Amino acid sequence: FGSWTYTEDLLNLELLDSDARYELEMNENGELNNITIVEEGIDLSDYYPSVEWDIMSRIAKRRTKNYLTSFSDEAFIDIIVIVYNII
Repeated sequence: FGSWTYTEDLLNLELLDSDARYELEMNENGELNNITIVEEGIDLSDYYPSVEWDIMSRIAKRRTKNYLTSFSDEAFIDIIVIVYNII
């Protein structure tokens, strides 16, 4: 989830978890970026179990990214939730 229209100054997405950890991650250009990781990135309060599939992990990552645009000095925020289909 993220925005390619609004920079961090206008839309600052946050992960709501007090147990967040911070790591360095190498991007596609070989640069190190600070990312925020939470283990419980999905709220399961309305989750209804299924016999066809299951949630194996709830990890979410927040990263700051600079895209190659005329505003290259402005950062954009995105939230990454990885979904796997295990067949």
